[in-house]
Amino acid sequence: MLTVDHYAKIRLAHRDGMSVREIARVFHHSRRKVREVLTNPQPTPYARTKPAPSPVLGAFMPSSTASSAPTRTPRRSSGTPPCNCIADCATSTVIEANTILFAGT
Repeated sequence: MLTVDHYAKIRLAHRDGMSVREIARVFHHSRRKVREVLTNPQPTPYARTKPAPSPVLGAFMPSSTASSAPTRTPRRSSGTPPCNCIADCATSTVIEANTILFAGT
C-alpha cells in the first residue's frame, strides 16, 4: 500500500526525468503501480468489496445490544468482606451488637 509520501517521491522522480522502469526498480514497485500513481492525482482510499462478515453467533444474538441479561459482577475471593469498607463494617457490627445486648438492661 502506497502512502501520500510514496506518491510524492514517485512523482518527483518522474518529473526529474526518471523513466517508469527506473522508478519501479528504485522504489521497489511494479511498473504497473508506478503508471497508476502517475495517472491518479491522489491515492485511492481503501474500500471493501464485500460487506463485513457477521459474527459467528449473529443469528442467535439479540437485535439490541442492551439486552435484559444481568450484568455480571466480578467474583470476590473467599476471604474478603462483602464491601470494601472493613473499618465501617466492623464498627457498625459492634455497635449494633452492643445495642442489642444492652437494650434490655
